[in-house]
Amino acid sequence: MDVKPILKQINLTQKKKEINRPQKTNKKTQEKPLSSTEEPDNSIEPDIFKNDTNRFEHIKNKEIKKTEKDQCDYKAGQMKTQIHDTLYKQYGTGDGKFTENETKKANLQDDKASLPADFETFKKIIDILNEYPDVDAELISIDDHSILGTAPAPLLTSSKKRQWSYFSFDKKKKIGKRRLFMIAEITLRNKNLLEKFIIIDTEGRHENDSYKYEILQYFGDLHMSTKLIVDKMTQLFGRLGNLQNISSGIKRKQTGLKHSSKTVEHIAEKIYKLIKSNV
Repeated sequence: MDVKPILKQINLTQKKKEINRPQKTNKKTQEKPLSSTEEPDNSIEPDIFKNDTNRFEHIKNKEIKKTEKDQCDYKAGQMKTQIHDTLYKQYGTGDGKFTENETKKANLQDDKASLPADFETFKKIIDILNEYPDVDAELISIDDHSILGTAPAPLLTSSKKRQWSYFSFDKKKKIGKRRLFMIAEITLRNKNLLEKFIIIDTEGRHENDSYKYEILQYFGDLHMSTKLIVDKMTQLFGRLGNLQNISSGIKRKQTGLKHSSKTVEHIAEKIYKLIKSNV
C-alpha cells in the first residue's frame, strides 16, 4: 500500500502575530508625585529625571592617601558629604545629627603655644621684672666657672653613665653635656623690709620635657641657698612636686608657675604677683 506524503499548505500572505512588547512611555516629565511607598509596574519603562548633583561630592577637596600598612586607618566619618560654606549660617558645638541644615559643626581648641623654656626667654623675664619700681632682679651663678645666670646640674652617679644631670650623652665616648638651671635673684622692697627670692628654671630636652618656674624665698646666705635648691631639684629630676620647704631658711612660693604664658610680660607679671602675695 503506497503512503503518500501529506503536504501542509502554507499561506505565505498570512501576517504573523505580533509579540506583546512593553509600550514606550512619553519621555516628557509631568507633575506627578514621586513615592517610595507603592511598588512600580515593571512592565512600563521608567521615566528619567535628571538631578543636578555631583556624585563625587563626598571626595571633593580630599587628599587621597595610600597606606603602606596591611591595615587601613581611614574613618568613615571623613567621607561624609560636604555642603558648601555659603549655606552655613551658624556654628554648633554639639554632637550633630545626620540632617541637612544651615549649622556647621565647630570644635573649640585651646591654643597651647607658650613661651619656650630657654635662656633667652629667661633673661627677658628678668629684664621686665626690673621695670617694676619695688623690684631688683639680676642673673646669678653658683660658681665662677658657669655662665652668668646658669647653674649646672650636679652629677648623681658616675660621670661615665647616662643620667638626668646630662642634657645630652654620647654612649660611645661616654661624655655628656651637663643640663643647666637658669637662675636669678629677686629683691622685693616691702616698705622697710627687703625680701629675697630665687627664681629658677630647668633646661628641657624637648616640648614634653616640661618644668616649672620655681620661686623660692630664702632667709640666709645666697650662695648656700642656691646650692641647696640646685641639689634638691637635681635629686627630684627638676620637679619639686608638693615639696614646700627645702630647709628652714628656704620657703617655696606655692607650687611653681607653668610655662603656659604666651608673652614674657605675662609671666613676669605672674611672678611679681606671686612674690607680693603672702601665700
